[in-house]
Amino acid sequence: MRVLLISSQFPPVPGGGGAYTYYLTKALLSVTTLGGNSRNEICVLTHTGLNPRVERRKPNMELHAVPFSRAGRVPYESVITYGLELCRKFRPHVIHGQHFEGVCVATHLKAAFPDGVSFATFHQSPAGDHIEGLRQRDARVAALVALVTQVDRVIVTCNVYRDELLSFGISPEKIDMIWPGVDLSSVVSIGAGRRCLALDALRNLGIVVDKSSHVVLCPARLDSGKDLETFIRAAGALKRRTSGKLQVTFLVAGKSETPSDDENRYQAQLEYIAKIEGVADDLRFASFGLHDMFAVYRLSSACVLPSVREALGLVLIEAMALRVPVVAANVRGITDVIEPERNALDFPPRDHNKLSEQLERILHEPELAKRLRASGVRTVKEKFDHRRMGIEHCLLYKRLINPQ
Repeated sequence: MRVLLISSQFPPVPGGGGAYTYYLTKALLSVTTLGGNSRNEICVLTHTGLNPRVERRKPNMELHAVPFSRAGRVPYESVITYGLELCRKFRPHVIHGQHFEGVCVATHLKAAFPDGVSFATFHQSPAGDHIEGLRQRDARVAALVALVTQVDRVIVTCNVYRDELLSFGISPEKIDMIWPGVDLSSVVSIGAGRRCLALDALRNLGIVVDKSSHVVLCPARLDSGKDLETFIRAAGALKRRTSGKLQVTFLVAGKSETPSDDENRYQAQLEYIAKIEGVADDLRFASFGLHDMFAVYRLSSACVLPSVREALGLVLIEAMALRVPVVAANVRGITDVIEPERNALDFPPRDHNKLSEQLERILHEPELAKRLRASGVRTVKEKFDHRRMGIEHCLLYKRLINPQ
C-alpha cells in the first residue's frame, strides 16, 4: 500500500501532532500491507524553512521537505504544486493530511487524483476557546468543517476530538478513532544512546544529575493552557514542604527554538512567579529535539503535565514508555491515559499544593516510583503500542480502498 502523509511538523518536537506523524510513519513501516507479504511504501511531505530536499530514509520511505508557505492564489499553492508532481510519480493509494495545513493540501491533491482515498487527522481544535465559560464558535470551526466535508474519513486520536467533531455536526459515520502509539523498544534504545548528549545539554543549563539531586520535568509548551503557573507554584510549595533539603531542578522543556513574542512574555511572567516563590534559581526553560528529549525523560525523577485542557497528552505516553513516574492534572483527555494511583498520580487542575504533595511522594517513596514506572510501561504496551496503531490504520485504509 502506498501512503502519502502530509504534515508541516515532521521531523517533530516532543509531543503534539508532529510526534504523532513520526510515530505513525514508523508504525506503517512496521506492518505488512495486510493480505500480502510486501511492506507499505510511505512518502512524507513536510515543511522546511530552507530549500526543498528529498531524503531516502529507508528502502520503502521517502521524505520530501518543502516550505509550507501560505502565499499564492490559494493557501499553500507551492506545496500543492509540489504534491501534485509527487502524486504523479508516487501514485498513492492513501492521502493522509495532518493538521489544518496538511489537510488543506490533501483536499487539493484528492481533487486532482480522485481514485485515491483521503484522510484527515487534526491535532488542534478551536473548540477550546471560551468566553466567560461559553464556547466560542468562530471562523476556524467553519474552516475545519469545510475541510472535513472534502475528505473521505477523519481519524481522531482521542475522545475529546471525536466529541468536538460530533458537536460541530460531523456525521459519526465519517469519524474513526485510533489511539496513538509509540515504538517502545526504539524510544528506549534512542534514549539510552543519547544519555551522554543529554547530560551535556543539562550541564549547559546548570543542571547536574546525580544520586543526590532530582530533575522534575514539565514537557509542555509555553502556553497558558498548559498552566505552567501551577507547576512553578508547586515547585515553591515543595521547597517549603521539604525545607529546601531536597535538591530539585524544575525543567520546562517545551520552549520553542525561536520563541514568539507571546512565549517570551509568558516566560517572563513565569520567571516573576518563580522569584516570588523562591525557586528562581531552581527553574530552567529549554528546547530539545525529540530524540534528545527521550534521554532527558530517562534522567528525570518525575514528569508533570499541569494542563487545564488537553486532547490526550502524548508526552505522558512518551514519559511512561521511558519509565518516568507521571503526575498530571485529572482533566478530560489526560484521564484517557492515566489511572490514578496505578500508572500515575493525579491532582485537581490548578491545585499547586496537591501537585507538590504528589511530587513529594514520588521523591520520598522509592517503591511508589518503582510501581508507577512498571505500570506506565504496561499501559504503553497494552494500549498505546505503535504496531497496533499501524495495523488499525492499515485496516481502515484497506477497507476504504477496496470497499466490499
